[in-house]
Amino acid sequence: MFNSSTGDADFLKEGASLGFYWYGSRKTIYVPELENVEIAKVYLYIGQFKNSNKFINNLSIRGLNLMKNNVSVWSDIPNRYAAGSVIEIDMENDKIFTNGVATNKDFIKGGNFFSLPPGESTLLINQSAFNHTPPQVELTWKENYL
Repeated sequence: MFNSSTGDADFLKEGASLGFYWYGSRKTIYVPELENVEIAKVYLYIGQFKNSNKFINNLSIRGLNLMKNNVSVWSDIPNRYAAGSVIEIDMENDKIFTNGVATNKDFIKGGNFFSLPPGESTLLINQSAFNHTPPQVELTWKENYL
């Protein structure tokens, strides 16, 4: 799970919805019994199965982020995009990636993925009011000929 070929993993609990990012895709399940259950502990196990002959030679964790949202006490939650974050939007497949991890939760409800019409187009890139450094934007597309 944690290697260069499979990438990052994450887990998200919102009410009864449990979301997992695993092997390049997001899986979400709904468990009504867990809607009001709080997460009290996080366990992370790295190892191998007893009868496996494939030895793990790098048992390391480079980062672990924990966050609790929707709390009654005000806390300054950091910007979800740290400096240097790479956000990719795949309009053809209706997918959003942040640093290589599928993050369609960033899609604004009521929005639409779109295609570029023939000819010139103008795209407006908005940023947060508190950000005074213009973002670096790179746009790539495939031209289709009819």
